[in-house]
Amino acid sequence: MNKGCVRKGKWQRAIVAELGDRRAFYVRDLLPSGYSRAQYVALLRAVCLLEERGLVQVCRYMTWGNDGAKVAVSLPGVEFERKELRANVNKVPIWNLVNMEG
Repeated sequence: MNKGCVRKGKWQRAIVAELGDRRAFYVRDLLPSGYSRAQYVALLRAVCLLEERGLVQVCRYMTWGNDGAKVAVSLPGVEFERKELRANVNKVPIWNLVNMEG
């Protein structure tokens, strides 16, 4: 499978960079509007890898409706309230993620 010019670890770097600015956030906040299922799956894979390495802690919230579960990420040991996540919505444009150095 050819991934083109997409660099390995793009989503992992984006997650770690976002945690430098915020205590916690929903992972979907990193996705552009109209994201594809492949982008969401790649982002969840990055979250799982970071969790396995002990770099982040993950909290899953079940929701009603078509949203399914919401996945929140924070640094290990950071306690946060769910209302903080809603107040912190900040979409990151996908072109910033593609151009990230590292």
